[in-house]
Amino acid sequence: MQNKNQIYSKVGNVLTSQMDLSFSHSMSDFELASINSFKNYFPRCNISCCFFHFKQNIWRKIQSFGLATAYTSEETTRNYLKLIPSLAFCPESHVITYFEHTEDHFNQENVIEEFRPLLNYFEDNYIGRFGRLSRADPIFPISYWNQYNRVIENLPRTNNNLEGWHNGFNMLVNCSHPHIFQFLSSLKDEQSLIDVKIDNLLFVSVPHFHIYLPQMQWN
Repeated sequence: MQNKNQIYSKVGNVLTSQMDLSFSHSMSDFELASINSFKNYFPRCNISCCFFHFKQNIWRKIQSFGLATAYTSEETTRNYLKLIPSLAFCPESHVITYFEHTEDHFNQENVIEEFRPLLNYFEDNYIGRFGRLSRADPIFPISYWNQYNRVIENLPRTNNNLEGWHNGFNMLVNCSHPHIFQFLSSLKDEQSLIDVKIDNLLFVSVPHFHIYLPQMQWN
């Protein structure tokens, strides 16, 4: 973790010292080192965590708590467990209330103990475990993973497009640990591909005008 913090700090220093950058929104996976570093250098930016990774985190816990078989084979269990990630689309101020309603529903259906490990995990990480007087701070505040405002503002909910670019660039580099000259050469190749795509888009967007000349009669 210390090495990651140092790396993110160096990147942040370079970005802020060499470039005049200002962000209104950013998207991250659920890595605290990168989130905290970004907050430090861009404190006014609204941070959101990728919804795909949010669902992936929950699915991994469903697997580790032995609920995967029931999830895939039983529609009722699947519908119950889908209620948990769907909390990301509630208004941020209502998330805890709806989570408590979900717990009450599980209790009424006599499945609360079966799902208790997953509910505890969700509380600890995403809304905070309830104590004597109030809930503790979660590892990832609700504002990080809640998607309600992003839907309203028509903002991306995942970083899948960026992941797609990473996969494509990895294929272009074609090795796991390229040396610096190979890496720079791959960047130049990628830039050339981007330039071609931009030219094609500009060509398509330019309207084509047809000029019709009147027929002339010559004596």
